[in-house]
Amino acid sequence: MTRTRPTRQARRTGRVRRTGGVLLCALALAGCGIEPTGVIESGAPASVAVGDVNGTAFIYLVDAEGRLAPVQRQGYPPLSAQALLQELLRGPLEDESAAGLRSELPVTPRGAVGPPSTVSATDAELVVRVRVGFPVLRLGDLARRQLACTVGRAGPSPIAMDGDISAVVVTGPDGSLPQQLCGAGGEGPGAGG
Repeated sequence: MTRTRPTRQARRTGRVRRTGGVLLCALALAGCGIEPTGVIESGAPASVAVGDVNGTAFIYLVDAEGRLAPVQRQGYPPLSAQALLQELLRGPLEDESAAGLRSELPVTPRGAVGPPSTVSATDAELVVRVRVGFPVLRLGDLARRQLACTVGRAGPSPIAMDGDISAVVVTGPDGSLPQQLCGAGGEGPGAGG
């Protein structure tokens, strides 16, 4: 049996294949030189605020144990921070009162016109400003947190993006309260006061 010798072209192709295979194996074994690492902590997961298509929002009332309790309010289009402030200043509905909810704020009876109040915000300040028509400097902690949580969580405001909670400054005829954030200092809406 005669053996034919491979052509120069065939020998070159075979060498290229062997060399390529060796390089591919070496690269796979090297793992590109990247060292394995453990889990890297990077903070809390991202959150996105999505508006409720039903217009559900919350005001914060005080429960029988003296904690803030979120209470639903619905409206379409969804209620603004200004509308929620007005709802808060009207106090609990009859069934909410019967369930033991109350407000620590001066309440304007439903149907009556209360003192003027406004909510404003600017991107530059990153603060929501609330102006009410009653004295604020002697308000207790729960009343202050009712305002901060209701207005600060009202979003979407011009500055509360992606679920952020806005800081709130409340001003009345007797002066302004220090800036407050709902949940600041580890105290959430449900913390006692």
